[in-house]
Amino acid sequence: PVHRETSANPVCGSVETSVNETNVASSSKTRSKSLKAKAGNARRIKAWRDKRRAENPEAYKQKVNEYYKQWRQGLSEVAKEERKRKDRERRRAKRQAIQRKARSTPFPRPQEEGKAILRIAKALPETPRRRQYTVQKVAKGIGLHLRHSGSYTCRHHS
Repeated sequence: PVHRETSANPVCGSVETSVNETNVASSSKTRSKSLKAKAGNARRIKAWRDKRRAENPEAYKQKVNEYYKQWRQGLSEVAKEERKRKDRERRRAKRQAIQRKARSTPFPRPQEEGKAILRIAKALPETPRRRQYTVQKVAKGIGLHLRHSGSYTCRHHS
């Protein structure tokens, strides 16, 4: 119980209420205890879930799926559409991140890379020795240093 003291203000005719200081301190202690209890409960619940998951992963997965299925059924149509939209965006972003990570080329699409390589291949000389010499000179000109193996054997592309 909180003890309140009231006093009338003669100037404006209002009633002021003040709370006893000791009760405020005790209520903050109670609040911090409840926060600690919640943190303890969260740890216990997490441990319980981990234990159930370890004991029987299939049954746990099925139970979680059933819970989410019921949760989805309770959503409104607008909420369902919003959920689907966000899920599509999340999957699209994940695909793009995987593609960016997998591709180590500066080309955004494989088709553009293939087209550039074809243009270069068409412009190269026909003989293998001249092809290799040209590629080495171009590479050296743009700052790439290729190791020279000493042999000029190269598979001929027709």
